[in-house]
Amino acid sequence: MMIPCAACGQSNTFDRWPGDVAACSACGAAIHLPLAPTVAVAAETVSAPRPETLGPEEVLAVGSLIGQYRIEGFIGRGGMGAVYAVTHTMLQRRAAMKILPPAFAADPEFVERFKREALALANLSHPNIVAIHDMGVQGTILYFVMEFVDGVSLRELIAGKRLPPEEALKLVPPLCEALEYAHAKGVVHRDIKPENILIDRAGAPKVADFGLAKLVAGDTTRPALTRTNIVMGTLDYMAPEQRDSLKRVDHRADIYSMGVVVYEMLTGELPIGRFEPPSRKAPVDMRMDEIVLRALATEPERRFQRASEMRTAMTGIVAYGAAPETGVPTVGLCLTRALEVWRASWGKLALASLIASLPGFVMMLPIRGKAQPILLAVGGLLSLFVAIPMSGGFAMMYLNALQAADRRARLRDLLRGFRRFFTLAVESFLSSLTTGVGLLFFVLPGLILGTRWMFATYYVMDRGMGPIEAMEASWRRTASPALWHHVGLYVFFVLFGMLPSFAPVVGWAVALFTQPIGSLVVAYAYLHQRLK
Repeated sequence: MMIPCAACGQSNTFDRWPGDVAACSACGAAIHLPLAPTVAVAAETVSAPRPETLGPEEVLAVGSLIGQYRIEGFIGRGGMGAVYAVTHTMLQRRAAMKILPPAFAADPEFVERFKREALALANLSHPNIVAIHDMGVQGTILYFVMEFVDGVSLRELIAGKRLPPEEALKLVPPLCEALEYAHAKGVVHRDIKPENILIDRAGAPKVADFGLAKLVAGDTTRPALTRTNIVMGTLDYMAPEQRDSLKRVDHRADIYSMGVVVYEMLTGELPIGRFEPPSRKAPVDMRMDEIVLRALATEPERRFQRASEMRTAMTGIVAYGAAPETGVPTVGLCLTRALEVWRASWGKLALASLIASLPGFVMMLPIRGKAQPILLAVGGLLSLFVAIPMSGGFAMMYLNALQAADRRARLRDLLRGFRRFFTLAVESFLSSLTTGVGLLFFVLPGLILGTRWMFATYYVMDRGMGPIEAMEASWRRTASPALWHHVGLYVFFVLFGMLPSFAPVVGWAVALFTQPIGSLVVAYAYLHQRLK
């Protein structure tokens, strides 16, 4: 605005807020910038009250005028002020108005933060960020006007429950896009939480309330806006470095907070203390574990470095695992998915099979005499302490590979079964004993028992169940009317995984390549129902 100096007459141009005090460029005299004039409103609103002050906890009356806006109702209070539903008196456009708390109106630093919020939002234009339309001052009332989102907050949506995984997967990518856009503009939100995520009637999420935003790139001539002894944000959603006000906080704090929000959406709980991965708490894709745990890493360097990276990872799950094929998991369907992994990782799968087969090879070595009992004992110990826990590692390797975007297996997954050694040992003993007895005396009952237990190891590893609980879950899973379909899968597993190994040397070599295919068929049958 162009303002003449009362002392020397020099015309000055200022890019400042109405009501601010600036200095004349010629003589340095103080110039008080006038408040923005109010446009004339409709005749029926001229006599409406136009308050210039607000008392503590006072709520503006419906019909009151603030600037060019008529108060339609009180929405609620937040950390940065009270929010009202308003209508523009000339354009008849609905909007939301935020008013600074009266108790802080006289605090210059707090007022500066309030102005910063408005200026930060004014420079953000994204479909998933609440837009700012206007700002102004009326007496001691400082306000700005935002778009009105007709919908609910994420807090209201998840109150007392968790979201279905497919709904959460739809919400997170656009929110990450919004954060990536804001971060590119130099704005860090610093208070991502369900209350600050609004969902409109079309289901589109919008990030609201940049009241704690920190401009990490902007006008360096402006005064510092954050005291070192002030921690901004909401404790349960804060990144560790954000809780220590002496540390520098950057955009990766928002990524941590987004991880907390995703965990809460999926499980209905907050990731506090020693918490379990999402897939242990809810029927969600296991790839979500890696994404959420990476976002929640204590050290910023171990998190996603950009919100767009988190979005890409989430989009991969939407494309490759969130909506598996419906219907009965036939052998043909499972074989198709198994071959995708086998083609991508056949070398690793064969190597893993070779490692797991070593105890059996030791026991079958053609050694006679006094050394034979020792050899059998060594082979038995290796089977107990290596092969059994590795069976759990195989289960995790197969499940993770089937859900990976590139379908590649990871050998390090083989070690995960050692954490559940006792449970796997008990489950393996019980299922093998009952199946073996059934096969020995009655072939068909043994075949059915092997079918009923074939998912038990997956329940132990994937769900953290105990041996009896896992066997009961597998029994229920393979019950009629899908029993004979599962029998077919089990027969396929036996033919590919076990039959070749009965032929010496050549059969063992063939089994190194066929056994993973048979196991992957069973793994996908488990996963097919697991993700539905």
